[in-house]
Amino acid sequence: MNRAKQLGTGVYISVQEAAPAVLLVLCSFFKTFAVAAMDAGSSVLFLNAYAGHYIAQTFVATAVLLAVLWPALASLRGRKTAAPALVSAAAAIVGLVLYAAVSLSSANAPRACAMVFKDAFRVVAETAFWIAAYRYGLFNAKTKTLTAVLGAQALAAFAAGAFIRGFAPETSVLAASLAVLTAAALLKVLIDNGSVPIAEKIAVKKQQIRRSGYDTVQKRLYRRFYILAGVLFFAAGVFNYYFLNLTALTFDGQTVQMTRTFGGVYALTGVLTAAFIALAAKGTVSVFTILYLFPVILLAAAGGWFAMFPLIVAGKALLELTAGEARETTLQTVPLAVSLRSGFRTTVIRKSAVEPLALALCGAFLWYAESHITEQRLICFMAALAAIVLVAVCAARETYLRLVMNQLESHLWRGGRLILTGKRIKKYLKSRLDGRDSQEALYALRVIEESRSPLFVKSLKTALRHENADVRLYALSRIENAKLTAAVDFVRDMAETDFSTKVRREAWRILCRLGNGDDRAKAVSLLPDPDLCEGVLTGLLAAGREGVFSAIEHVAALSVSFDAPARCLAAKVLGNAGNTAFYHPLNDLLNDDDPTVCRAALDAAGKLL
Repeated sequence: MNRAKQLGTGVYISVQEAAPAVLLVLCSFFKTFAVAAMDAGSSVLFLNAYAGHYIAQTFVATAVLLAVLWPALASLRGRKTAAPALVSAAAAIVGLVLYAAVSLSSANAPRACAMVFKDAFRVVAETAFWIAAYRYGLFNAKTKTLTAVLGAQALAAFAAGAFIRGFAPETSVLAASLAVLTAAALLKVLIDNGSVPIAEKIAVKKQQIRRSGYDTVQKRLYRRFYILAGVLFFAAGVFNYYFLNLTALTFDGQTVQMTRTFGGVYALTGVLTAAFIALAAKGTVSVFTILYLFPVILLAAAGGWFAMFPLIVAGKALLELTAGEARETTLQTVPLAVSLRSGFRTTVIRKSAVEPLALALCGAFLWYAESHITEQRLICFMAALAAIVLVAVCAARETYLRLVMNQLESHLWRGGRLILTGKRIKKYLKSRLDGRDSQEALYALRVIEESRSPLFVKSLKTALRHENADVRLYALSRIENAKLTAAVDFVRDMAETDFSTKVRREAWRILCRLGNGDDRAKAVSLLPDPDLCEGVLTGLLAAGREGVFSAIEHVAALSVSFDAPARCLAAKVLGNAGNTAFYHPLNDLLNDDDPTVCRAALDAAGKLL
């Protein structure tokens, strides 16, 4: 039975591509499981040891640790290829040491150390994984792999929630250390396999960035960006304090109930993450939009006032969702609107200065609040903080939209990921894509493609119907590049009906690669057609399946033709097909009497290596 598929639902992945992708997905699962298990185990051990006291002090200590840790991680950015695997393994070893300390000793100090270490553990695990994912090219037209990686995170959060509920907190710490050690081993295999090479040197100094212009809107975006980052980190710290404090008071040393609470948090986080991924894949919600959940999370604290603890748990799950899927993604992407090269530098400043300072201020404020502010006033403060977060998100979003629109309208967009948030950007790109100007349509299509937005699939459909042949050819090339096998029906229709000979030729070439046996059989019948012959031959040789023997016989006949252009065509087809099994005709063409044929053969030999 043949199943009809929509454009973008099917992707062919070769064995060479599948192996590292599977390793990356597994690594994502173990990394997320480790982070959740370490957070739950360390928190329960600490709350039991100190009965909910000294939470604010641990925030200050964590801020100091992060301020030291981030510059250290940044210094490893390009000095050693295996750095992600090595730092993950180091985090696992420290975790095992802490597990031994809390298991063999009844002292409270190791539990306090574990509480501070868990955030460093999260930073190391997440940073190591995403650096490897970036080097692997996960953000470069690998939408399906990225979705699988995020799906693995959702599954891991749910699995961690189920695991945490059934085991002691010490066991969770041990499981977290072993899981991140497994993730480190998978990263090492990826790196040794050459799947995560260092693709480019990351600029961090002003002299390396070489800025060209720094207008008022850019300054405003940077300023609001850092304010937003600090406010979000401060707000997250306040809510986490309230959640931990209320958990300790509610269960009063009942370890089983505490672990079940943390298990429920991460199980719910897994469900929410899966729902978010499904909505984001359809283009219904963007990562910027989900930041508006932060005020809702803060307002959920009112549930503690009314003894509605489940509301606090739901707020904590939402916080984990926004922190894991939206906050970091948004805060890494927004600076790219100013400069593609300054993104890394901005992230280092944010991570090593802005966020640790915000967390330290949060800890100091809460330390003071424990003895000077009542619970009712603290909840009122969180309501006011929710309003501040809302204003900060709106201000940063508005400035971001204005800057992006200025750059798009002036054709100054520098490339890189773009958050397609707001109707203005989407309306602008759609109008350009629907317009008659081919350059404007291609520009809009490239911007949408680089954004890795689900809208790209819909945009390809529009581009395939564009009146300009160049736009249709570009859309065909992107379908081939992404191996969108579900787009075969669109390609087949273009191969049969498009009024441009060049488009039909390209469509047949792609159809031979992505289509079925019937398509290739029909392609063989088109070999005598001088207009379509080149595309059909290239596609059949590249696919190496049905019709390939007819194609190689035809190429062999062309290679011994008395007509020099025919011999050039044979060399060109052999090179563009890229199938090294069919290089033999090039031996004679490289020694052809006609220099034009020799140059074509030499070019083909270079493509075949």
